[in-house]
Parts: sequence; C-alpha cells; structure tokens
Amino acid sequence: MDLTKLDTRRRAEEGSWLHLREPIHNQLLFADDGDELGDSGERRPMRLKLLGADSDTLQKYSRGLLDDQRRQAMTEGKSFRSSDEVEDDLIALLVAATVDCENILVDGEEVEPIKAELTALYERFPWIAEQAMRRIRDRAAYLKN
Repeated sequence: MDLTKLDTRRRAEEGSWLHLREPIHNQLLFADDGDELGDSGERRPMRLKLLGADSDTLQKYSRGLLDDQRRQAMTEGKSFRSSDEVEDDLIALLVAATVDCENILVDGEEVEPIKAELTALYERFPWIAEQAMRRIRDRAAYLKN
C-alpha cells in the first residue's frame, strides 16, 4: 500500500466540509428547514469547511499561540492561563481553521467566512464549536473521498 493515500497533512490543508447537526436530536441542519429549496431545487446544508489538525496552516497557528503564551508567561510572570484566555484561544483556533461556510443563518442573516462573524458564531453557539473541534481532530474525515 502506498502511504500517499494516508497523507493527512496534505488533505487536512485542503479542508473538509462539516454538515452541522442540531444539538438535541443530532439531525442534519439545512438553511431552508424544508420550506423552500435553493436555486438548484435541493436543500441547502448548513456547513463549515475546516482545515484539519495536521494541516501546515493550523500547525503554524497553534505554534504561534504557544509562543504567545510562553512570552506572556515570561513577561508577566503568569504560569497559567485563565479559563477565559483558554476559551479565547480555542475560538481563535477554530476561526483560523474555518476556510469557508455555507448557508448558516443567524438572526436571518447568512454568516460570512470572516473573522468577526465566525468568532461571534463560535462564541454564541458552543455546540457548533464542539462539532468543529471534533471534525478538526478527526483524521479520517480528511481521508475520505
């Protein structure tokens, strides 16, 4: 077997679509709720395109976060990070990993894949952040065709 088929670094850099699921019954989410169909006549899945944990981009971002934490510890004498700081870092990592989004509606407006809107999405809906983090760590999701 040629290990190229298992090149998680390259495929993680290409990203993988995550179709969001509602947190109560784990049902797939669609922007149209079945009432209306998209221009193609098909339902419009709410989804995020996420880099995987093995991607060079995310690895570099993670190392940058660690370097910042180390510098802060040295300059401010802090040997630990508050839970708020850890949560902020997690949200920032999720935003860095999100390369696109489709059909995600909040307050009647479609979320755009820009830092401010993605940050607000992950902060307001922690269940979306949890799904995104699970996908990012799931190497198999990046190896599927």
